[in-house]
Amino acid sequence: MEKCVVYLDDVLIFGKTVDEHNDRLNQVLKRIKEAGLKLSPEKCTFLKQEVRYLGHIVTKDGIATDPDKIASIKSWELPNCKKELQTFLGFCNYYRRFINNYAVLSEPLSSMLKKENRFKWTDATKTSFYALRKTLTSPPVLSLPTKDGKYVLDTDASHNAIGAVLSQIQNGEEKVLYYASKTLTKSQKQYCITRKELLAIYTFVLKFKHYLIGKQFVVRTDHQALKWMLNWDSPNTSQYCIWKAELEIFDKLVEFRKGKEHINADALSRLPDCEQCLIKHYDPLKKRNVKVYPVEINNENKSLYSEKVINNLRDYENEWQQERDLDIKIILNALREGNLHMKFKRNLKI
Repeated sequence: MEKCVVYLDDVLIFGKTVDEHNDRLNQVLKRIKEAGLKLSPEKCTFLKQEVRYLGHIVTKDGIATDPDKIASIKSWELPNCKKELQTFLGFCNYYRRFINNYAVLSEPLSSMLKKENRFKWTDATKTSFYALRKTLTSPPVLSLPTKDGKYVLDTDASHNAIGAVLSQIQNGEEKVLYYASKTLTKSQKQYCITRKELLAIYTFVLKFKHYLIGKQFVVRTDHQALKWMLNWDSPNTSQYCIWKAELEIFDKLVEFRKGKEHINADALSRLPDCEQCLIKHYDPLKKRNVKVYPVEINNENKSLYSEKVINNLRDYENEWQQERDLDIKIILNALREGNLHMKFKRNLKI
């Protein structure tokens, strides 16, 4: 039913006008009666312009944190064990949409919870704790989305995390709807910065798809290469193909914005580009754990190996060409399966 929001036994009915509110209220009450349920009059309020709901204050201007819920965090002392720290982070995580770059701020504390790490307070972890506490005591009011406003998604990436800010143009003014961030996994931290920036767009476009699907929106980034990468028709990595295919259904315009103007999403520290980008790098044998050297055939002693590197070809180009060569591919497959005769195998090195 689109006339209300329900969470367990909490029902929130809303409307733009009194008549719309009353009409929806009657429909909901009718459904409740048909289901044989009863309401407690003491717990019901009607025609309110400000409502406390699930730890939030909902008004016509937007959504804010409930001051009564946040008050306790002002006096929250440093946790004494991992369990107490989990409680603190759980509380902060509930309100993370109000905290810009939450993943970056909380990363030192999250690391303390890992099994291999000892629970010990350092200058970095204390700074993280107090920064989170301070941010939560003065959170912003997030606007509510409108039907006609154009969405703007700012994304950015750093070594440890990716972040985004979802905004909407309302009455000529850009209003923040949502802050989002995500800590990178161990493997994702190995990505080059271009790949991380692309991951940020992919991750947060999908996260906010219920806002963005079916509407034209703007993606702003401070990484200029992404303007043409998302429209590139000849990708050479399977991961890029998957990301691009999933993003095809969205009507997006990618805009470049200088880092100094990209402050809202760019608090995630900007890093210099690394030498190898996903567009340059292709390793067809990496997943198979096979190390391949350039192969020469010596007709005099039938030796079938050489470790000389062909100067005008890169390693991964050699590997790619060897995979395409029918004769060499037979040898590669035989070595992987362990089916080569031992005498023949001694003359091969891969």
